[in-house]
Amino acid sequence: MVDKIPSDLEGMDVSMQRLLALIDGMYNYVDNVVEGRAAADNNTGWFISDTFTSLPKLSPPVFDKLDHLLSSA
Repeated sequence: MVDKIPSDLEGMDVSMQRLLALIDGMYNYVDNVVEGRAAADNNTGWFISDTFTSLPKLSPPVFDKLDHLLSSA
């Protein structure tokens, strides 16, 4: 049973926390592979590559503004 329906802002917060957890997991995987603590998996590598390729290209000023907005949260 749900106590209450989350607001849009609460839903966005939950989604962002999940996204950050996925990014953190991906970062840890790549770091472990680079440092030799884990074996590389080609399928995972291609998935990460395809994911980054699908992201929109941002100019440096736009990226800096986005980074500033995210770090102030």
